Amino acid sequence: MNIPDLSKMADEVVIIDDDLVAKAFLLHHDMLDKIPHPNTLSVNCVYCMSSKSPTHWIAGVRFHGFEEGKDNGFGVCCWPKSSVGKEEALGQLESLTDSSGMPKKRISSGDDN
Repeated sequence: MNIPDLSKMADEVVIIDDDLVAKAFLLHHDMLDKIPHPNTLSVNCVYCMSSKSPTHWIAGVRFHGFEEGKDNGFGVCCWPKSSVGKEEALGQLESLTDSSGMPKKRISSGDDN
């Protein structure tokens, strides 16, 4: 399993939709433990954004409650800071999570002010 190296993709949007790769990526970026299981919050989607990467805004998302198991689990979206501002990245993240049509909650990553 290869975890994407954001420093080698500084100007690219990076999307990880494989649950295992997303978990490994989030663990590597100290974000995995920030995203609780959605059912502990009575929602179906929990997400947070981190600004720690020098090149990207990193969003970790966890889905739960879809009928098909493949639709549940972790995902990651990374927007390049070189071309996407923080508010734009947050807006895109909101649109992405809104598309699930399920209750959601944003969690603080501790560095997303």
